[in-house]
Parts: sequence; C-alpha cells; structure tokens
Amino acid sequence: MKILNYLILLTLVLTTVKSTELTAKTSREHFFWLGVDQPMEVIASLDDEEEIRQIVEKGKKIVEKEATEGKPEAQKLLADYYYSFTNEPKKGIEWAQKGAETGDACCMAILRNAYKYGRGVKQSLENEWLWTFLAAKAGDRYSQKAIEKALNKNPNDIFYKRAYLRANEWIDNHPLIKI
Repeated sequence: MKILNYLILLTLVLTTVKSTELTAKTSREHFFWLGVDQPMEVIASLDDEEEIRQIVEKGKKIVEKEATEGKPEAQKLLADYYYSFTNEPKKGIEWAQKGAETGDACCMAILRNAYKYGRGVKQSLENEWLWTFLAAKAGDRYSQKAIEKALNKNPNDIFYKRAYLRANEWIDNHPLIKI
C-alpha cells in the first residue's frame, strides 16, 4: 500500500475517533494506533513507508480485537478501511454486515454502495435500495437524499415500495436495534 493510502486511513480514523464519544482508555488506544502521540503534521511528514505500515498494522490489531468483541465503532472502522482503502472489499462487507446488525448507519451505507456498484458482492438494485432505506432510517443523510430524489421522480413506483417493505421487515426481525 502506498504512503498516501496510509495517510488517508490515518486521517479517516482520526476523524472518526474525534467525532465519537469514546472512553479515555479507548481514545488513548486508538490514538496510539494512529501514532498520534505526535501531531498529525509529524506523521504526515514521515517518509518511511515501513514505519507507517507498522503504525497501521499495530493499530489494525487493536481495532480488529475490539471489532471481534462486538464494538460497533471498531466494526465501522474496519468496514470502511477494507471496503474503501484495500483490495479486500469482501472483508469490508463482512464487517459492514456486523456493524449494520448494531444499527450503524455508516455500515449500512457501505452495504448500499457495495450493492450499487457490485464491489465485493453481486450488483443488486433490490439490495441497494434495501440498504438505502435502512441507512436513511438510521440517519445517513446521503441515503435520505437519494430516497427523496427517487421518490420525486417516481412517487408511485412499486419497486421502491417493495424495498421499503423489505427494510421494515428487516427492522422487525432486529428488535434490539433502535433505528
């Protein structure tokens, strides 16, 4: 992986960590993973690809452990990392499925995109819209806008109604998820 990809990952995770409420211990572990015991500018200036790779690998182990323990934030990080930044989108989809099971809108949006573009799964308009409705209900603004746009064009389209019903059925089958 190129240095730029590592820096994108570092920035992505740093942004995610900053935007969530984590315990002091978890924050410290995630920041340690990122190597952010130094300012981001210092990390961005690193030229040694091996040093950056080691920082990412060390952190990935911490996040994978947390994700395996069922922590939604860690599942979301791995879903986004594998789906968006590696050649292993199927791993990203596996983590996105686990995150979606907790009601995570970002993971649902990853699944929407996977089915929309056929990345890591067979392209499926039906599944794309299932996950679009679920992600929208969970709070994903992009999905909400996509639904609004589609319904403005074809308000009586039975396809969207079926996808909506499937999404509600999924929600009914996951009663512990509050979306």
